[in-house]
Amino acid sequence: MATGRCRFTNARRLVAWARPMSMRLAAAALVVLAVAACSTSSAETQTTATVRAALAAFPEIPQLDSRYYDRFPTTAKAGWSRSTFFPVGTFLSSVRSRAALDHDRALGLNTYYTLTDNSNTALLDGSGFSAVLGAPFGRRVPGLAGSFLGDELDMRGGPGNAPVGPGGVQAVQPCLQSGQKCGYSALAASKKQAGATPGAVQWANYGKGVAYWETDQEAAAFVNGFTDVVSTDVYWYTDPAVCDEAANSRGLPRDQCRRAGNYGALIDRERALDRTDGREQPILAVVETGAPGDGWATIRPEQMAGAVMSSVIHGARGVVYFDHNFGGSCRAEHGLRDCDPAMQTAVRTVDRQLQDMAPALNVPARAMSLGPGIDATVRTADGAVLLIAMIDPTTGPGSRTFHLPSTMRGWRISAPYENRSITRTGADSFTDTFAQESSYHVYRIQP
Repeated sequence: MATGRCRFTNARRLVAWARPMSMRLAAAALVVLAVAACSTSSAETQTTATVRAALAAFPEIPQLDSRYYDRFPTTAKAGWSRSTFFPVGTFLSSVRSRAALDHDRALGLNTYYTLTDNSNTALLDGSGFSAVLGAPFGRRVPGLAGSFLGDELDMRGGPGNAPVGPGGVQAVQPCLQSGQKCGYSALAASKKQAGATPGAVQWANYGKGVAYWETDQEAAAFVNGFTDVVSTDVYWYTDPAVCDEAANSRGLPRDQCRRAGNYGALIDRERALDRTDGREQPILAVVETGAPGDGWATIRPEQMAGAVMSSVIHGARGVVYFDHNFGGSCRAEHGLRDCDPAMQTAVRTVDRQLQDMAPALNVPARAMSLGPGIDATVRTADGAVLLIAMIDPTTGPGSRTFHLPSTMRGWRISAPYENRSITRTGADSFTDTFAQESSYHVYRIQP
């Protein structure tokens, strides 16, 4: 098969032989379109090759791509293996009306990470939403992508194998009352129960136990023993106890606690734990959108956006929004439906950007040092380099100078989501400003 060339012999013959004149004009138009399409395709191929050559010296960072989900019939059927798909959704939502479904879709959500028992799962049919659900829902739910094994059993059950009842997660309470530790056994029972949905990806969410309470060995046993997809929640911006706990457990300076960068650092910890068994799984980010607890602070929209982007920079393969507001000025089961319009707008903006960047986020990043004080990921898509950047969370806001490889000299730089072009400050450098610790910029660099 010929590559890099376009042949139009048959199309030209069509023009020569077409009768009457109107047919000849139509055929000629088809040739013009074919030539234009071929020229565009050839140019795109050349640009992609140029980008690939420019990055040849920078190794790929190992990362599962979206084809991982082809291993599981449920996620494959739900479309998770598509390069254009990036799972984004809410935790333990209720879906009881099409109006709620439409509102969530307008926010850019595409996944429900568990649903309340009173949800009408029939509404998911043909909706474009996926669902990761607990065993009680069964296997016939439209859009079913996987099984949910439990929430924060590292904290609620602790690192142990004390006996639990056949109910799995539901049987943890007697164990806790007896003072025994049964997190592992509860997850094992839940996993067995989830086996009623064969071929489903299995997901569990952890908390402070995996994040910093437990030893690395204890935490790794949670992360590696039960799941195909994993997440851990620590609400760095809003939890009143987290700064003291992280300082005592992990030595995190208290003045560096309430920062977006800690959401990305949590992804790094999970990945380090996950790789101890030689088997990697996707890691989801968990980010609050309100006040998760009574007496807790309320996260601001720009902080939410920074937390999501920091997680993505560090390799998160999806986002779980915790939008239950048990505190703050607007207490609601669904904060993203009933509270703060500014937060809803921010979530919509972030989700739109994530879906737009999905082809780049679903392939490995490149290892590239861009300069001091910068936390970034470098990826490729559509014949360009995509650079998502924030400040190093151990530093403060201000200007940062990016040093690009000489192989990108002369390439155009833009910030597409801010509708601005970037002017170089040197042959291989440019400078930009990060006004807050949660600020981020997305740059497109192309020949």
